[in-house]
Amino acid sequence: MCLTGLLAGWAVLEDYRAAPQRFSAALSAGVDLSEVVLFPASRSHYTYDFSPIDAYLAYEGRFLTVDAELVGLLVDGIAEEVGWQMLLATGAEDPLTAEARLWARGEGRQIPEWIAEALAEAGVIYAQETLLSRSVDPALHDTVLYHLDCDLISHVFLHVGYRLDLDLREINSPLHTYLYYAGPEGEPLYIEPTAFRQTRVRDGMVEVGRIGVGPGFFIREDYHRQRGSVRASPELIAAAGFYEIATERDIRDGIISEVMVGLSGLARKGGDQERLEVVGVELSANLEGTRDPNLVSNLFLHHLHQGEAALAAGDPLRAQESVDAAHRIRAEYDALLVHSEPMERVLEAQVRAASGDRQVAAGLLRAICADYDVGAVEQPVAQSTTHADALLALAALSPPGRTTYNRLVLPILNFESRLLSSGNTDRMRAAWAMCAEMLAGFDPVRSASCRASLREKEGQ
Repeated sequence: MCLTGLLAGWAVLEDYRAAPQRFSAALSAGVDLSEVVLFPASRSHYTYDFSPIDAYLAYEGRFLTVDAELVGLLVDGIAEEVGWQMLLATGAEDPLTAEARLWARGEGRQIPEWIAEALAEAGVIYAQETLLSRSVDPALHDTVLYHLDCDLISHVFLHVGYRLDLDLREINSPLHTYLYYAGPEGEPLYIEPTAFRQTRVRDGMVEVGRIGVGPGFFIREDYHRQRGSVRASPELIAAAGFYEIATERDIRDGIISEVMVGLSGLARKGGDQERLEVVGVELSANLEGTRDPNLVSNLFLHHLHQGEAALAAGDPLRAQESVDAAHRIRAEYDALLVHSEPMERVLEAQVRAASGDRQVAAGLLRAICADYDVGAVEQPVAQSTTHADALLALAALSPPGRTTYNRLVLPILNFESRLLSSGNTDRMRAAWAMCAEMLAGFDPVRSASCRASLREKEGQ
């Protein structure tokens, strides 16, 4: 190679921030550094028009402070590392040529494995998360640098595809995202992103293992349809496009939904009503035409939470507006709504009761409870949180006494103590208070016990 070629090659290395040892390694591999184009200016294989990571940064950045430079260095560094791995393994000067040579040699699987290895070496672990600003927050990490959940890890894979022009795509399944990768020849690969590094479970704790893909990194096309931990109805599968290649709209709606979940959590924790209003506006603005069940369901829950807050503030009119909004979502997007239980009907009954329509409210609640079975008379148990909420609201509208206690309050207490680990919810405390009041007339000993339990719960 002439001196000009060497100098040009060194400039390329500087452009991509590659380590100096890449220079000699590239020469040894036969790479013509003067011709290297690591990140193509145009794309012919990558099918989306954007990088999901770039879109995530831009959208989350509208509402929260995100270290975009750090995230960019992380994901571009991974893309750069994988690109050089491809060139050094094949002697090619660009990723497309390298990809073709690897697949022709039957080594196409190495490309997603290199992405996984680069993620692990960068200090990434898998953990539940909805906000990139938290994923890279050093205050949240000790022995690792970053944490990403399944969709964020998938977005990093797609960012590599975007930079290197690889046909990587996402597939959504119930509460999960996984990957599709098609090379220039042969059968496409299906990839489980959370298996990008090996982990082990010890004493109930997940520990980070050595770098290298874990078992189940490459999966069958029907793996999640057949063995996924969360199952959906055929109607939801069809409406949401589960197990199909995700469209650009699917990916963008998923980003909106995830960011709004994170923003909603921060707003509720800080009592920030203005932020909560933003969540409702953003989800509503993207509702029409979506097939994202999380976006639909999160907006549904947002209306219910806003209605509950309005009711607690003594504003039944505003609470009814939220109930009406939830009813509209149920009517128009029922196929995408993951909440099948009548949560909005319970809230509507509570609003009616607060407005003075106690008989109407009681009738609504009795109709809801009629759809559930509390089981044996000796040990009745509410069947769900919605059922328990309906029972509690109906008990508050019923005459105090043994019958109300046995039929309405006791199933709540059994549900809370047996099925919920903490037993310290607002519903539980309300049930204990009602229990103490109702038992006072015919079982003062148990009434005193309920009051003692209530004081204990309030002290936790």
